[in-house]
Amino acid sequence: MRIEGELVEAKFIKRLNRFVAVVEVDGVRELAHVPNTGRLKELLEEEAVVMVRKHDGADRKTRFGLILARKNGIWVSIDSANVPIE
Repeated sequence: MRIEGELVEAKFIKRLNRFVAVVEVDGVRELAHVPNTGRLKELLEEEAVVMVRKHDGADRKTRFGLILARKNGIWVSIDSANVPIE
């Protein structure tokens, strides 16, 4: 799977609603857009290691987008728009 943009490792803190989560990036709590409205409770557990994509631009409500979550040592895509490229 090819993922565009700058990815940063973060810690998942909590989900505020279907579209926004709180993550910790380099010790700072940030808001991240969640591109998947499913519950994802088996992946998005408190303190889970996640990858976020940094977004620049004044038109965004969050600086980051939640892209991947690590479960049992395996990276799992949170973004349902990302599909494997063969």
